[in-house]
Amino acid sequence: MDDIRQILKENLKFYRKRQGLTQQKLAEACGVTTPYIGEVEIGRKYLSLPLLETAARVLRIEPWKLLLPIQERDEALNILLAGELRESVGKAIDEVLKRTYSPPSD
Repeated sequence: MDDIRQILKENLKFYRKRQGLTQQKLAEACGVTTPYIGEVEIGRKYLSLPLLETAARVLRIEPWKLLLPIQERDEALNILLAGELRESVGKAIDEVLKRTYSPPSD
């Protein structure tokens, strides 16, 4: 089993970067200092449960996602991205078919 502290710090950094946030922006939104977020991301400090909830809200994810083992997180994201890709491709195909096979207008 992975160390929960390792999982938390890696997930926090992953989701922060995925949202395009700097440590400073995340810290400001969470009401903590930038060095504190840096310390969390290197594993010297840890998030309290209320701060974990706040960080998750700022990162627009469910709090449990910060505790999901890295491999499971990556698998879940791949499934999500595959679904989004299928949906986008399906919409694009529908648009092409509509333009190609639309009856001529009078």
